[in-house]
Amino acid sequence: MKSLYVFAIVFAYIAKIATPQVINSCAEAGMFALTFDNGPTDNTEMLLSILKKHNAVATFHVSMQYIQVPEVKEKIKNMSRNGHNVGLSIDEKTNLKAMSSEDIKKTIERLTGTLEKIIDGEVIFIRVPYDYINDNRIIEAIEAAGKIVTVQNLESYDTQNTSQEAIVDAFTLPLDMQSDAGASFISIQHSAERESVKATDHIIDYIITKKYNLVTLKTCVGKDPLPSSGALATGDGQGIKGKGGKMRKKQDENHNSHNSIDDLIGISARYVAVCFVTLFSVMLFI
Repeated sequence: MKSLYVFAIVFAYIAKIATPQVINSCAEAGMFALTFDNGPTDNTEMLLSILKKHNAVATFHVSMQYIQVPEVKEKIKNMSRNGHNVGLSIDEKTNLKAMSSEDIKKTIERLTGTLEKIIDGEVIFIRVPYDYINDNRIIEAIEAAGKIVTVQNLESYDTQNTSQEAIVDAFTLPLDMQSDAGASFISIQHSAERESVKATDHIIDYIITKKYNLVTLKTCVGKDPLPSSGALATGDGQGIKGKGGKMRKKQDENHNSHNSIDDLIGISARYVAVCFVTLFSVMLFI
């Protein structure tokens, strides 16, 4: 009977760690990971200049659409040269849902392999369409390729907003709701949105006033150590706040509610097997 009990506990542990994971926050409070999707674009050099001005790092999930264009390759190389992480952005056209698990793994390996040759470095972060997030088969196949899927817990809404002020509001509100460096964030912006790129200057300033460390996703998830204080981002301490606070608050409440439901579903799926097996083992032991 005791051997059955031990077996059940071991099985429960395996069930727990075998569940695919989508990371939506950093390993430690006080970290803030800026991520930019679907580049490079005509705004990439301006964005890199803003980041360099602040001695800030970020993560770029790049599109493979024009990957053979020399100018595109050079922009991706510049991202890496400037100390930023380069990840892969999967669009709907790739249609992972229609692939077998093995084909998904091979596709991810092929695409990241192409990027790795360009930057002469490792590519481990994947950004997928939102409706893929809860598809365990897809996430498992990506994990089998040795890659990590992340999703934002701070949405910039920059594809909907038309002003820098509104985009900045999307950052200041959740930051103001926490004590200084009291949480961790993975944000998302799109480098094709010029106003969003311009707003990044003010966004970084405000993040720094709230005493967060701007980090790459590698540092965010604990794969790289936090840089020394001399390598951390700096700002003028000013920042700006937009004029759309009430509108942003309502949008963020809706977004956070949606994320909370998704998190609850994910947690339930992750631990239901653990709870069932543990309960069964206790019954056997009794």
